[in-house]
Amino acid sequence: MNHRSVVIAQIGWVLLLFASCMKASASEPPITAAAFTHDEKFVVVGSQAGIQVLSWPSLKVESRLGTELSQVNDLKFAPKAERLVAAGGTPGEVGEIEVWESPFGKRILHSKLHEDLVYKVDWSPAGQFFCTASADGTCKIVDATNAKVQAIFSGHSQPVLSTQYLNANQIGSMGVDNTIRIWDSETASSLGVLDNHTRSVNDAAVRNAKAQNGNKLELVSVGEDRTVRLWQPAIGRLVKFAKVDSMPRSVIWSNNGKFIYVGCDCGNIQIINAETMQVQDRQQAAVGRISEILLESSGHHLLACGELGCRAVELLDANRD
Repeated sequence: MNHRSVVIAQIGWVLLLFASCMKASASEPPITAAAFTHDEKFVVVGSQAGIQVLSWPSLKVESRLGTELSQVNDLKFAPKAERLVAAGGTPGEVGEIEVWESPFGKRILHSKLHEDLVYKVDWSPAGQFFCTASADGTCKIVDATNAKVQAIFSGHSQPVLSTQYLNANQIGSMGVDNTIRIWDSETASSLGVLDNHTRSVNDAAVRNAKAQNGNKLELVSVGEDRTVRLWQPAIGRLVKFAKVDSMPRSVIWSNNGKFIYVGCDCGNIQIINAETMQVQDRQQAAVGRISEILLESSGHHLLACGELGCRAVELLDANRD
């Protein structure tokens, strides 16, 4: 075999290997949603491949749910019952939700609620309703027993990326229009706008009531302007903010409210001191671009999910409760 033939053969093997890798990658889409069961014995994860139930913390596949969602963007358990809502749909066509009895039970609801994807969903504190955030620019309050829409909020000018119950009466919604909008959960009337972000607001989380500063409601948000911002939404006040060195996608609080954990595009979980709003540390999650992070009740481990699947990340002593 001459030199030219060898080179051609080598190129052929490289192309074959590349095609094989692409095929393997295509068969394992990124994990885009995750939720712990109440007893934390299992975690439910979702992607374009469907919904799986994994053991925790071994992350072994235990079962699969027969979802009809072509894309799963969010999973949330009701606060007082083993009911799971799954949100997603088909881009540009429909936004859907499913409600399941439990991770091992039957599906009890399936409803087409929006004209485009549902990105996020959040349960009301009592578990009677949930709120959806959609790419069609609206949020809807939905009765969890029959999927009937109770109220519609249409204040955003572009897709809504996330939503969060602040308390039983108020909801926050975050979107591509760079704003966080606060609205009444019963009437869907606007209560205020937080507009200090300069690019899309990707996610937000309310500080645990027991860890709040007095009776002040506090909300943390992350945006494509690479900032993490701490708010007092009741008075429309930006308290302080931090800059991070990678695009933040998901944010949660530590159980005691001392730390803010931020999942980023670079695969790092950035740990921010909530008092100083300084980045205290970074821990590698090894799941590629992070789409979702969760904290177990003990405060010792985070679940990180992203391009390369899911991983239990043990927090260093200095970064935990």
